[in-house]
Amino acid sequence: PTTDKFFIQMSEPVKDLSIEMYDMQGRMIKTASSSNNQTIEVSAEGMIKGIYHIRCMSGEKLIVVKKVMVE
Repeated sequence: PTTDKFFIQMSEPVKDLSIEMYDMQGRMIKTASSSNNQTIEVSAEGMIKGIYHIRCMSGEKLIVVKKVMVE
């Protein structure tokens, strides 16, 4: 669980790395991209407590989907 920010780190660099964050109703609430194609810092500031789905993308290609809990 996180309260203020979290990091997404890939095991190796991914071209055009970005994330899309969705709430449990499927609404996209946040996007972020990486400046180094390996790590993304995501702020949870102002987010409602709950579980969110994170889609990690390489350009338009879906790499992985993960969940994060915001407290």
